[in-house]
Amino acid sequence: MIQVNPMWHKNDSWAIGAIVKIGFLKCEVLKAIPTPKDCAPDQYLVRLVNNHVHPRYYLFTPHKGLAGVAEGYAEDVMHGVATV
Repeated sequence: MIQVNPMWHKNDSWAIGAIVKIGFLKCEVLKAIPTPKDCAPDQYLVRLVNNHVHPRYYLFTPHKGLAGVAEGYAEDVMHGVATV
């Protein structure tokens, strides 16, 4: 029987407001963006945690990586005005 170490799965929560590590970056999940039609993994809008003076926003797609986005675009995505 294979035992799974619970320490490996401590950052598996991608709920809104969760703090996750993406590589060496610590980010807060702001919004989950489903992608039902293209069979790709869901995207997540995240914000860098340690930078409150000049917030940095990213779109994260599992297995594809991070893409930086402008603050105004991130706000539009949060309010549902912009599409990804």
